[in-house]
Amino acid sequence: MDLKENMIPDDKKNRARDENWTQEEKDLFFEIMRDSAPIIENKLTDTNSNKRKNLEWIKIKSKLQELTGIPRETAQLKGFWRRAKLLAKKSVSQHKRALYLHATGAGERPPTPPADDLMIVELCPTDFVVEDDNNDSDTTFQLHSEDNEALYHQKLATKMMEEEHELKMEYQRRELTHQQLRHKLELEILMLEKEKQIKELEIIKRRSH
Repeated sequence: MDLKENMIPDDKKNRARDENWTQEEKDLFFEIMRDSAPIIENKLTDTNSNKRKNLEWIKIKSKLQELTGIPRETAQLKGFWRRAKLLAKKSVSQHKRALYLHATGAGERPPTPPADDLMIVELCPTDFVVEDDNNDSDTTFQLHSEDNEALYHQKLATKMMEEEHELKMEYQRRELTHQQLRHKLELEILMLEKEKQIKELEIIKRRSH
Protein backbone atom coordinates (compact mmCIF):
# COMPACT_ATOMS: atom_id res chain seq x y z
CA MET A 1 0.00 0.00 0.00
CA ASP A 2 2.86 2.35 0.92
CA LEU A 3 4.63 1.39 -2.30
CA LYS A 4 1.58 2.35 -4.37
CA GLU A 5 1.37 5.69 -2.61
CA ASN A 6 5.05 6.35 -3.32
CA MET A 7 4.44 5.65 -6.99
CA ILE A 8 1.78 8.35 -7.23
CA PRO A 9 3.24 11.58 -8.64
CA ASP A 10 3.32 14.53 -6.23
CA ASP A 11 1.08 16.65 -8.45
CA LYS A 12 -1.65 13.98 -8.35
CA LYS A 13 -1.30 13.68 -4.58
CA ASN A 14 -1.77 17.43 -4.29
CA ARG A 15 -4.71 17.28 -6.69
CA ALA A 16 -6.45 14.59 -4.65
CA ARG A 17 -5.84 16.45 -1.39
CA ASP A 18 -6.99 19.64 -3.06
CA GLU A 19 -10.48 18.17 -3.51
CA ASN A 20 -11.00 17.90 0.27
CA TRP A 21 -11.80 21.54 0.84
CA THR A 22 -14.32 22.22 3.63
CA GLN A 23 -17.03 24.79 3.06
CA GLU A 24 -15.51 26.96 5.78
CA GLU A 25 -12.14 26.87 4.05
CA LYS A 26 -13.74 27.77 0.71
CA ASP A 27 -15.60 30.70 2.27
CA LEU A 28 -12.43 32.02 3.88
CA PHE A 29 -10.48 31.61 0.64
CA PHE A 30 -13.08 33.58 -1.33
CA GLU A 31 -13.07 36.33 1.31
CA ILE A 32 -9.29 36.61 0.98
CA MET A 33 -9.57 36.69 -2.81
CA ARG A 34 -11.86 39.73 -2.67
CA ASP A 35 -8.76 41.81 -1.93
CA SER A 36 -6.20 39.68 -3.78
CA ALA A 37 -8.02 38.99 -7.07
CA PRO A 38 -7.32 42.44 -8.62
CA ILE A 39 -3.59 41.71 -8.27
CA ILE A 40 -3.78 38.04 -9.27
CA GLU A 41 -5.98 38.76 -12.30
CA ASN A 42 -3.86 41.62 -13.60
CA LYS A 43 -3.32 40.97 -17.32
CA LEU A 44 0.17 42.47 -17.34
CA THR A 45 2.92 39.87 -17.56
CA ASP A 46 6.01 42.03 -17.08
CA THR A 47 8.58 41.12 -14.46
CA ASN A 48 7.24 43.45 -11.76
CA SER A 49 3.64 42.32 -12.29
CA ASN A 50 4.62 38.64 -12.09
CA LYS A 51 6.58 39.30 -8.90
CA ARG A 52 3.55 41.01 -7.36
CA LYS A 53 1.37 38.03 -8.29
CA ASN A 54 3.81 35.53 -6.79
CA LEU A 55 4.09 37.55 -3.59
CA GLU A 56 0.31 37.84 -3.42
CA TRP A 57 -0.11 34.06 -3.71
CA ILE A 58 2.36 33.66 -0.83
CA LYS A 59 0.29 36.10 1.24
CA ILE A 60 -2.90 34.20 0.37
CA LYS A 61 -1.31 30.89 1.35
CA SER A 62 -0.05 32.28 4.66
CA LYS A 63 -3.32 34.03 5.53
CA LEU A 64 -5.47 31.00 4.70
CA GLN A 65 -3.28 28.66 6.74
CA GLU A 66 -3.37 31.11 9.65
CA LEU A 67 -7.18 31.14 9.58
CA THR A 68 -7.79 27.43 8.97
CA GLY A 69 -4.67 25.70 10.25
CA ILE A 70 -4.61 23.67 7.03
CA PRO A 71 -1.38 23.85 4.98
CA ARG A 72 -1.91 24.29 1.27
CA GLU A 73 0.63 24.50 -1.53
CA THR A 74 0.51 27.53 -3.82
CA ALA A 75 -0.17 25.23 -6.77
CA GLN A 76 -3.25 23.90 -4.95
CA LEU A 77 -4.57 27.40 -4.33
CA LYS A 78 -4.03 28.36 -7.96
CA GLY A 79 -5.72 25.20 -9.18
CA PHE A 80 -8.71 25.71 -6.88
CA TRP A 81 -9.04 29.35 -7.96
CA ARG A 82 -8.84 28.36 -11.63
CA ARG A 83 -11.56 25.72 -11.27
CA ALA A 84 -13.72 28.10 -9.24
CA LYS A 85 -13.48 30.69 -12.00
CA LEU A 86 -14.49 28.22 -14.68
CA LEU A 87 -17.46 26.96 -12.67
CA ALA A 88 -18.53 30.49 -11.77
CA LYS A 89 -18.38 31.64 -15.38
CA LYS A 90 -20.39 28.63 -16.49
CA SER A 91 -22.95 29.17 -13.72
CA VAL A 92 -23.48 32.84 -14.55
CA SER A 93 -23.58 32.17 -18.31
CA GLN A 94 -26.23 29.48 -17.85
CA HIS A 95 -28.19 31.87 -15.63
CA LYS A 96 -28.10 34.56 -18.34
CA ARG A 97 -29.27 32.10 -21.00
CA ALA A 98 -32.07 30.90 -18.71
CA LEU A 99 -33.12 34.51 -18.08
CA TYR A 100 -33.24 35.09 -21.83
CA LEU A 101 -35.44 32.01 -22.30
CA HIS A 102 -37.67 33.21 -19.47
CA ALA A 103 -37.95 36.64 -21.08
CA THR A 104 -39.02 35.07 -24.37
CA GLY A 105 -41.53 32.82 -22.61
CA ALA A 106 -39.57 29.63 -23.31
CA GLY A 107 -38.64 28.78 -19.74
CA GLU A 108 -39.08 29.47 -16.06
CA ARG A 109 -37.23 32.20 -14.23
CA PRO A 110 -33.97 30.68 -12.90
CA PRO A 111 -32.73 31.12 -9.32
CA THR A 112 -29.98 33.64 -8.70
CA PRO A 113 -26.46 32.13 -8.96
CA PRO A 114 -24.54 31.64 -5.68
CA ALA A 115 -23.01 34.79 -4.22
CA ASP A 116 -19.49 33.35 -4.60
CA ASP A 117 -20.02 32.81 -8.33
CA LEU A 118 -21.25 36.37 -8.79
CA MET A 119 -18.31 37.68 -6.78
CA ILE A 120 -15.77 35.70 -8.80
CA VAL A 121 -17.18 36.83 -12.15
CA GLU A 122 -17.26 40.43 -10.92
CA LEU A 123 -13.63 40.32 -9.77
CA CYS A 124 -12.24 38.59 -12.86
CA PRO A 125 -11.79 40.03 -16.36
CA THR A 126 -14.30 39.06 -19.02
CA ASP A 127 -11.83 36.86 -20.91
CA PHE A 128 -10.81 35.09 -17.68
CA VAL A 129 -7.04 35.25 -17.54
CA VAL A 130 -5.88 32.03 -15.87
CA GLU A 131 -2.43 31.47 -14.44
CA ASP A 132 -0.49 28.39 -15.49
CA ASP A 133 0.61 26.48 -12.40
CA ASN A 134 3.71 25.13 -14.16
CA ASN A 135 5.42 28.34 -15.26
CA ASP A 136 3.37 31.10 -13.60
CA SER A 137 2.81 32.73 -16.98
CA ASP A 138 -0.61 34.12 -17.86
CA THR A 139 -2.66 32.41 -20.55
CA THR A 140 -6.09 33.40 -21.78
CA PHE A 141 -8.70 30.74 -21.24
CA GLN A 142 -10.87 30.32 -24.33
CA LEU A 143 -14.48 30.23 -23.25
CA HIS A 144 -16.80 27.46 -24.29
CA SER A 145 -18.48 28.09 -27.64
CA GLU A 146 -21.86 28.60 -25.96
CA ASP A 147 -20.31 31.12 -23.58
CA ASN A 148 -18.64 32.86 -26.52
CA GLU A 149 -21.99 33.09 -28.27
CA ALA A 150 -23.72 34.44 -25.16
CA LEU A 151 -20.89 36.91 -24.63
CA TYR A 152 -21.07 37.98 -28.28
CA HIS A 153 -24.80 38.66 -28.06
CA GLN A 154 -24.32 40.51 -24.80
CA LYS A 155 -21.62 42.71 -26.30
CA LEU A 156 -23.70 43.22 -29.45
CA ALA A 157 -26.73 44.31 -27.40
CA THR A 158 -24.54 46.66 -25.36
CA LYS A 159 -23.02 48.16 -28.52
CA MET A 160 -26.46 48.66 -30.06
CA MET A 161 -27.66 50.41 -26.90
CA GLU A 162 -24.58 52.64 -26.93
CA GLU A 163 -25.07 53.50 -30.60
CA GLU A 164 -28.76 54.21 -30.02
CA HIS A 165 -27.87 56.46 -27.10
CA GLU A 166 -25.27 58.26 -29.22
CA LEU A 167 -27.80 58.78 -32.02
CA LYS A 168 -30.31 60.23 -29.54
CA MET A 169 -27.65 62.56 -28.16
CA GLU A 170 -26.66 63.63 -31.68
CA TYR A 171 -30.30 64.27 -32.56
CA GLN A 172 -30.73 66.37 -29.43
CA ARG A 173 -27.56 68.35 -30.22
CA ARG A 174 -28.75 69.03 -33.76
CA GLU A 175 -32.24 69.93 -32.55
CA LEU A 176 -30.78 72.38 -30.04
CA THR A 177 -28.56 73.92 -32.73
CA HIS A 178 -31.55 74.21 -35.05
CA GLN A 179 -33.64 75.90 -32.36
CA GLN A 180 -30.85 78.35 -31.57
CA LEU A 181 -30.44 79.21 -35.26
CA ARG A 182 -34.17 79.63 -35.70
CA HIS A 183 -34.35 81.87 -32.65
CA LYS A 184 -31.49 83.97 -34.02
CA LEU A 185 -33.22 84.33 -37.39
CA GLU A 186 -36.48 85.30 -35.72
CA LEU A 187 -34.70 88.03 -33.77
CA GLU A 188 -33.04 89.32 -36.93
CA ILE A 189 -36.42 89.42 -38.70
CA LEU A 190 -37.94 91.33 -35.79
CA MET A 191 -35.09 93.83 -35.88
CA LEU A 192 -35.51 94.31 -39.62
CA GLU A 193 -39.24 94.81 -39.23
CA LYS A 194 -38.61 97.35 -36.48
CA GLU A 195 -36.15 99.23 -38.68
CA LYS A 196 -38.66 99.13 -41.51
CA GLN A 197 -41.37 100.62 -39.29
CA ILE A 198 -39.02 103.37 -38.13
CA LYS A 199 -38.13 104.27 -41.70
CA GLU A 200 -41.77 104.27 -42.76
CA LEU A 201 -42.56 106.65 -39.89
CA GLU A 202 -39.73 108.92 -40.95
CA ILE A 203 -41.05 108.99 -44.52
CA ILE A 204 -44.55 109.78 -43.34
CA LYS A 205 -43.25 112.65 -41.16
CA ARG A 206 -41.28 114.10 -44.07
CA ARG A 207 -44.30 114.02 -46.36
CA SER A 208 -46.48 115.66 -43.74
CA HIS A 209 -44.07 118.60 -43.57
